[in-house]
Amino acid sequence: DASTAVLMYRNAYKSIDEISAPEMKLAGLRINPLTNSQSRQTYFFNLRVLDVRSGKEKKIEGLPTDAKISNLVWSNNQSMMAFTNTVKDGVELWLLHVEQCKVQRLTDAHLNANTGNPFVWAKDDKSLLVTSLVKDRKPLSDSRMATPSGPVITENDGQKAQNRTYQDLLKNRVDEENFENLLTSEIIRVGIDGTVSPFRSK
Repeated sequence: DASTAVLMYRNAYKSIDEISAPEMKLAGLRINPLTNSQSRQTYFFNLRVLDVRSGKEKKIEGLPTDAKISNLVWSNNQSMMAFTNTVKDGVELWLLHVEQCKVQRLTDAHLNANTGNPFVWAKDDKSLLVTSLVKDRKPLSDSRMATPSGPVITENDGQKAQNRTYQDLLKNRVDEENFENLLTSEIIRVGIDGTVSPFRSK
């Protein structure tokens, strides 16, 4: 309703830690396999609540230390805002109660954010649907160590094609398996009180 805003603060430059993080390039995606998130994500380190009418800024209590905040989404009733925080080994889901200027962590670092925003609000604002890592996920393979099963063969019938050239196409079976492992998720329902349950469609 344009009465409240959330101010987001970020650094002008990425840190050495962010720049030196591992990156896998698969099917046009840039993925950090350690955090299961996009490797070129822009992070915010601080948030504040702004009362638009008075211009007064309010400090938010409980923000994570060394925060790497992204994927901020308002609830439907505009009383809350969900966001993710990236840590060394994954992505967590957090919740901001706007009026109280307080945050709470809803999940551990097991979100799958490899294709972007890993959650969506339910219509009643009592829970969120979240893409989570599967429990029996296979370890990733190193394509440099894989033994090829045969030669790489490309064909061209000599005709001009107007098809676009896409970056980092899947080149072999190892790329295909890693792509499937990184993007496969299970959907869970996370309540705003922190309860987690499997998602079952009616």
